[in-house]
Amino acid sequence: MTFSFNGQMQTFTPPANAKNLTFEAAGAQGGKSGGGGGQVTGGLTIVPEVLYIFVGGAGDSGANIPGGFNGGGTAGSGSGVEGSGGGATDIRTSLDLSSRIIVAGGGGGRGAGLGSGGGSGGALVALNGRTGQGIGGQGGSQLSGGAGGAANGSGSSGSAGSLGTGGQGGSSSLFGGGGGGGGYFGGGGGGSDTDSCCTDAGGGGGGSSFTDPAMVSNVVHSQGIWPGSGQVVIRYQLAPVVLGITSQLSGDQATFGIQFNGPVSGFDSSDIELSHSTGTCLSTSLSGSGANYQVVFSGCDQGQLSITIRPNSVSNSEVTGPIESFSSSTLLIDTIAPTASWGEINQTGSVLEFTEPIESLPLLAIEFTAASPACSLVGISQQSATIWQVETADCQQSDFTLSLKALSVSDGTGNLGPNSIITTSFTAEVPEPPAPEPSEEPAPEPSEEPSEPVAQEPEEDLTSENSPTVTEVVVRDEPIYSEPQVLQPDPVESVVGLIPGDEDQFPLISSPEVEPVLVPEPLNPANPPEVQLGEVRPQQPSFQSPPASSLPQASQIVTIPAQGFQPGFGQNGWIFGLLGMGLFALVAGLIVARRGIPGVLSS
Repeated sequence: MTFSFNGQMQTFTPPANAKNLTFEAAGAQGGKSGGGGGQVTGGLTIVPEVLYIFVGGAGDSGANIPGGFNGGGTAGSGSGVEGSGGGATDIRTSLDLSSRIIVAGGGGGRGAGLGSGGGSGGALVALNGRTGQGIGGQGGSQLSGGAGGAANGSGSSGSAGSLGTGGQGGSSSLFGGGGGGGGYFGGGGGGSDTDSCCTDAGGGGGGSSFTDPAMVSNVVHSQGIWPGSGQVVIRYQLAPVVLGITSQLSGDQATFGIQFNGPVSGFDSSDIELSHSTGTCLSTSLSGSGANYQVVFSGCDQGQLSITIRPNSVSNSEVTGPIESFSSSTLLIDTIAPTASWGEINQTGSVLEFTEPIESLPLLAIEFTAASPACSLVGISQQSATIWQVETADCQQSDFTLSLKALSVSDGTGNLGPNSIITTSFTAEVPEPPAPEPSEEPAPEPSEEPSEPVAQEPEEDLTSENSPTVTEVVVRDEPIYSEPQVLQPDPVESVVGLIPGDEDQFPLISSPEVEPVLVPEPLNPANPPEVQLGEVRPQQPSFQSPPASSLPQASQIVTIPAQGFQPGFGQNGWIFGLLGMGLFALVAGLIVARRGIPGVLSS
């Protein structure tokens, strides 16, 4: 790569595989055929990512004319033909002057008149400018700029050089001095002359060269050999480059494809470094030629696998390479099938947590059964790399089962899993009905269940002492009706009849032919029916309580004295009953006949 003068900074980015970089840098010549520029050659032991290159410009001729690009000193004035200093050429690692790693000094400008030439640039200490009647400027060194030359007569002396810049030539009314050359340190400017005789003004000193020993090797310095503007030439060799490495897995076998940027030689399996995280591979085979090769590793253990091409392991026609090691991407040797486990299950579904990331989880991979047709599997969503949500709906009242089918999912390396079905089940818990709230309604009516009849105290016994009695008690408040009760008593020896409203008691009638007849209490005790003497009222053989709705709330008691009472009436019982009624009517008639109706009524 050649860089010529263009009056501005230039850059160079070395290729990644650039190797054996060398350089040639030359400074510019001073003006008015002044001193030649210096030259520096060598090699770069460290190659920066970017090199900033400044190529020096040649000096010019004229009164107070500026020096060449990159540090040439300005010419003096007088006759108008003074020469300015040539610029230095340098290579930097940044734009800052302090980052220069290579500098080639520029030559000093010639003084006016028949004056002396400028000093040569270059080397660790540059040459001084030649002396006429005015004194030439001194060359720059590694420590400082050159001193300016003294004037002859009433004119001015030249100024000293400085870091990177040459000094200005002196001025007078007749002949001005030459400018100093640019360099690591610039040369001093030449002194002026006011005498028209002889050799006239002095020339400018040359600028010094420089190289950074930490980055440059095999350096050679030359003084004053370069005419005109400066120049930089960089030479390098391109080492073989690994353009890329492809990789492929098949079970426990890993195949790597290696591509170089051009044909190489000397490549074998020893140039490949195998990296395995947990084990090794059983065999290695290498094939290919030119720029393309393939290496296969078989019988590899479970784990991570990669390869590295060692530096300078191959060569092209010029140089070995690659400059730096080159590594492949990492492969995962995976022969283990993925498996999973179900998380906690509820009516909305469950989660599946896998032992490694899987490619996908389709709905068909889940087997679903439910006790209720309404309960259904509605979807699957991925929560993270290894966790998937399986969702159900309308399953609050239904048992259901979720199963991950065997060999239904795949991991990144193609292993199918799980090896067997994985199942979880949900059992619905039907909630008990809530307890009834306390009711504000009135207490329920008494139960209609039959209850034990409450016996009332019997009225005063009107029969003879020690006569057995049968007492029937009818409870008017009882809402339940009983079946008709048929009483069939055997013949009795005495009958006591009570007529409501009559306080007298009929005398006992004892006769084996008299059969008792049960006469119920009138329905309305306040208006008892009249009793007609001599009237015989046939009675039913049984007594049935009338409905409770037609009875008054008071109870009635009928007392029948009897001896040897047996339930039920036979056929003869009716006959005795009629005879008894007749006898009763006869007795009643006798009483009326004896007392008279008024007497009976008054009693």
